[in-house]
Amino acid sequence: MNMSTRQSVSTPLPTKLGQEPLIDAVFEIRFDAVIPASSVFPGILFAGLDGNKTVERLPAADIPQAMKGLDPNLKFAPVGRITWGEFFVLYSDNSLAIACKMPYAGWAAFKTAIEKVLKLIEPTSIISNIDRVGLKYVDLVERSTLKEQIEAVNLKVELAGHALKKEQFQLRFEIERGDYINSIQLIAGVTLSLFNGDQKAGLMVETDTIKVGVSMPMSDFMQTLQRLLVDMHTTNKAVFFDILTNTTIQSLEPQYG
Repeated sequence: MNMSTRQSVSTPLPTKLGQEPLIDAVFEIRFDAVIPASSVFPGILFAGLDGNKTVERLPAADIPQAMKGLDPNLKFAPVGRITWGEFFVLYSDNSLAIACKMPYAGWAAFKTAIEKVLKLIEPTSIISNIDRVGLKYVDLVERSTLKEQIEAVNLKVELAGHALKKEQFQLRFEIERGDYINSIQLIAGVTLSLFNGDQKAGLMVETDTIKVGVSMPMSDFMQTLQRLLVDMHTTNKAVFFDILTNTTIQSLEPQYG
């Protein structure tokens, strides 16, 4: 398999797309806590966040603790969600995530929301150590046929002498760039119902920019947060546009400056 590189982080990137393919955006931290974080996060955030809010319990809250111990992924599954303006705040005992409602409010608003939530949590001293930070975007590149979906990205796959041309596929890559591991998932032949009721079909492109092995106290993490957010967003954005061919990028009506 080969994913050719079209550009680097230093190459100018679009500031806006006329045809926005974004369907999800999530920032997440995973951490060690001195007490079960899900028992105190709802009250702190509900009291501290401005505007209208609602809190709901999620199905993972009913999973027995013993079962969570057997599956590491369940440890970080959100047990509750706060609906807050243009965002959702999801939490478990060892994770906290801020997700965007669609349509996307834009990076400036998303970044501000992340900082606001974390600043409310910091003084509580509940989080003893940050272990992992991730920024994930999910896009759907609309193309009607599998052949067009494959041709939309810088991808070459050959198996047993057969080159991928018009077949259904699901692929996952991990690409290191700078201080991050970029987990990339491509899924062809996806049909989704969107927030406005419309249906879209095409190639799903998920880019998750992850900083692992962070291992720092919450106070130290907060001192680096602004720079980290900008760096992770720029890296994620560059990886996404590297995945797409120039023809695909132009079809999204990029704007610069």
